Amino acid sequence: MAVNLLFYLAAIPAVVITGLGKGGLGGALGMIAVPLMALVIPPVQAAAILLPLLLVMDLFAIWGFRNHVHLPTVKLILTPGLTGVILGALLFSGLPDNVIRMVIGLTALSSV
Repeated sequence: MAVNLLFYLAAIPAVVITGLGKGGLGGALGMIAVPLMALVIPPVQAAAILLPLLLVMDLFAIWGFRNHVHLPTVKLILTPGLTGVILGALLFSGLPDNVIRMVIGLTALSSV
């Protein structure tokens, strides 16, 4: 398998930025990881690569704060969160890559 240098030049900073943003250093830095990777690979593939990383980070965060859980808040955000993931998966599966790139870009710009 050929090594795609552009992929690694985008993926390594995206993963580092995601870790810094998730760790609380840099605030909104994590928002640019998927758009950065979407420059060199299809955006759905970029999200699919980063999602397991984010899930593992979340599991470590949950484990670290397991004694400080506020269950009513967890119950409040769980249903809308899962609904958003399902709607996003359905939306991404039916749209062309260029439209998804535009949605990701507009979402990132609107968050700034």
